[in-house]
Amino acid sequence: MSLSIVIITHNRLELLKRCLDSVEREFDQKTEIIVILNGKDSESFDYLKSKSGIHFTQIDRTSPANARNIAISKAESSEWIGFLDDDIQLPSGYGQTLSKLMSTYDCKVIGGPDATAPEASEWEQAIGLALTSPLSTSKTRYRHDRTLKLIQATDESALILCNLWVHTSALSANPFPTDYWRNEENIMLQNLSLHNIKMLWSPELYVYHKRKDSLGALYKAVSSSGQHRLKSFLDLPHTLDWKFFAPAIFVLYLVLLPLLLCHHLAWSLPALAYLTLNLTTSVIYGASSWHKVVIIQLIINLSYGLGMWRGLIRGPDQA
Repeated sequence: MSLSIVIITHNRLELLKRCLDSVEREFDQKTEIIVILNGKDSESFDYLKSKSGIHFTQIDRTSPANARNIAISKAESSEWIGFLDDDIQLPSGYGQTLSKLMSTYDCKVIGGPDATAPEASEWEQAIGLALTSPLSTSKTRYRHDRTLKLIQATDESALILCNLWVHTSALSANPFPTDYWRNEENIMLQNLSLHNIKMLWSPELYVYHKRKDSLGALYKAVSSSGQHRLKSFLDLPHTLDWKFFAPAIFVLYLVLLPLLLCHHLAWSLPALAYLTLNLTTSVIYGASSWHKVVIIQLIINLSYGLGMWRGLIRGPDQA
């Protein structure tokens, strides 16, 4: 079967090199590799120009969603298009696993989790552990947990754009919403679900994904996810899921807590319950890194909630 791989990048040459090295190791020369330079990026341009077998185009800075639509339009007549991020690396055997899944299951979308690389720092490892906790990621923890079981009928909540394969027969023209700067796959996959497209999630089809290396970077990414999740609910009201609003309600509770405590000390109970739940899940999922996971889970919950509030007030920011 014929494959095309789409990678969007901008000023992250070292990460891109590692990504492409792993892609070229796992796939033969028949696989089409399309790289979109999303904005001026002379170093990556010169590097890609020196390589053979890679189709690349430099475009004016635009949303990653629009950049992916452009890449899809440049793909040749492939049966499957794979979407990978420039900061991932494919593990050994990824290509064989993908081929097995495509030949075994009757589905149009295949994805798997993003794992933390073994050589990642302790902080990044802790983030990876926190992302597997239901307190941090709820129903979307499948995007990050290799220990869960294969799902033959899944939806966008389990699939992540840094490791996603879609059969071209399921892709319409410009499938990604161009006004999304993050989580654009949510809308695309939700639209596919409306047409009863079968989607598969496999823990065996994982990639190594670089984690955020600072609290600021973690906040920016998670808060943007909260903003764009709210936007997706407004754009597609039928997808509304109240569980995603729990962090926003938690943020509002913390803001009002001083006033609530003046009314009655019993209002401290939800905070104590959260602290207990955070400690418990951090020990279960964080193991020896539980003391870091406690902090990371709190940051994730607050960031997501703040992002939803910010999205409600002024709409989603650009990346």
